[in-house]
Amino acid sequence: MTETLLGLVPAYGLWLLVTTIFFSCLAAPLPTSALLASAGAFAASGDLQLWQVFAAGITATLVGDQFMFQLGRTGSARFAALSTARSRPFARAEGLIAQWGGLGVFLSRTILSPVGPYVSFVAGGAQMRRVRFTLAAAMGALIWVGAYVGIGYLVSGQLEAAMDLIASGGAMIAAVLVAVVIGGLLWRRLKSLLADHAGG
Repeated sequence: MTETLLGLVPAYGLWLLVTTIFFSCLAAPLPTSALLASAGAFAASGDLQLWQVFAAGITATLVGDQFMFQLGRTGSARFAALSTARSRPFARAEGLIAQWGGLGVFLSRTILSPVGPYVSFVAGGAQMRRVRFTLAAAMGALIWVGAYVGIGYLVSGQLEAAMDLIASGGAMIAAVLVAVVIGGLLWRRLKSLLADHAGG
């Protein structure tokens, strides 16, 4: 399926990117990291605009996150049943939110992205403040989208090698390093904003 989707990028570009990312935020098993890298490579070759790729990736991620958050907030019967059954992804998401709160949301958008959809749902169900969830999710999305689009853009002439790197987890190591450096700075800023908001 990955090769099929990548082959559609030149024809459907941003629409394919937005649709795939949105459904991946709903826990659909889609190769979004590889697709972002591929879109970055096409941006490097001039077939797509880099800023549009980045904007599309961020927008689709935020919309998908908010959709899952709202499902959790309103207690959709179907998803509530899954959560009650405590499947492994939901149990892991519950642990992240219980232990780390907003930082857990941030981590689920960077180094723990497979559990991201479940974290969004659990955060909504736990009645996390929307502003707190949104800020943490947005910071994580900036790093996640930026890391993979950047990888594709920088190694556009060796896209196949980049795909192998992503598949082997090497790209995730790069994302982790970016997350540690940038995330620490952004997290301090987020806590400051939340404190100001609470004080106001």
